[in-house]
Formats: sequence, structure tokens, C-alpha cells
Amino acid sequence: MKITVAELRERAGRILAGADLLDVRLSSAMAQSANPLLEGPFQVDSQVQTRSEVPDDEGLIYTFLRYNVRAVTESNEDAEAWQVDARFVATYKRTTTEDLDPDDLTCFALAIGLMTVHPYAREAIQSLVSRMGYPPFTLGMMAPLTGGADSDLVELNED
Repeated sequence: MKITVAELRERAGRILAGADLLDVRLSSAMAQSANPLLEGPFQVDSQVQTRSEVPDDEGLIYTFLRYNVRAVTESNEDAEAWQVDARFVATYKRTTTEDLDPDDLTCFALAIGLMTVHPYAREAIQSLVSRMGYPPFTLGMMAPLTGGADSDLVELNED
């Protein structure tokens, strides 16, 4: 489903108006390194998945994010130097009791949850990579999806 940036902002804002951030935490991490260490330079690919859900009768909203970051040598894409698969959860306290629309929750995950968790993910991934013996890798900044023109389209993946 595609929506405009203006609609994304509005839908995410409906959830944010009734939610306060309680906690951001790393829920699991897997890090793998080649042995012996490979020489760079490296090409790094990263993917992020996010979703929000509201458990019954807890008064909470959870936003789950999964970061999968993989480095291969520039000279040989089959030579994986390292990989990090890290999962985070942001917990928000609901300040209202109204029913939440599933599409609004998807927009909240993309517009608010992602921007909330990304700095924590950057630090955790940098630390894991350096602990594997490689130069610290700094995951790039995330441009907010709500920063585009109101009429720009955003794809909502619901898988």
C-alpha cells in the first residue's frame, strides 16, 4: 500500500499523541566474523525491518526492529568479513484507551519507532563489529520518512 508523506505523518502522529517512550533495548544479537580476519576495503549492506503491535490489556505499544548488516570484501562479494543481526524493541506506554488502527501502527513503526531506535542500533552494531577485531563500522544516519514533500509517496510493507 502506498500513502503520501502527509498521511504517514498524520497516522503516526495519532499514535504518538497517545504514547510515551518507556524503554529501548537490544533484545537479541548475533555477530559472525571470518577467521582469520579479512583485509578491507569492504562493501556493507544493511537492511531494516520494523513493526509495531499492541498486546492485549497491557497498556503498551511495542515497536520491533531487526537490523541485518553484512560486510564483504570489495574484491570478492563471496568473501564475507562480518555480519551482525540485531533485534531491538522500543516500549511505549499508552496514554489513551482508544482502539488503534493497524495501518496507524505501521506508520508509527516507520516514522517514530525507526527514528527512536536507530541511534541505539548504530552504537550496538559499531561496538559488535569492533569487538570482532574489525575497524568500527558506523551505520549511516537515517533520513526521516516524514521529511519529504507532503505529496511524496511511501510504501507500507505489511509482511
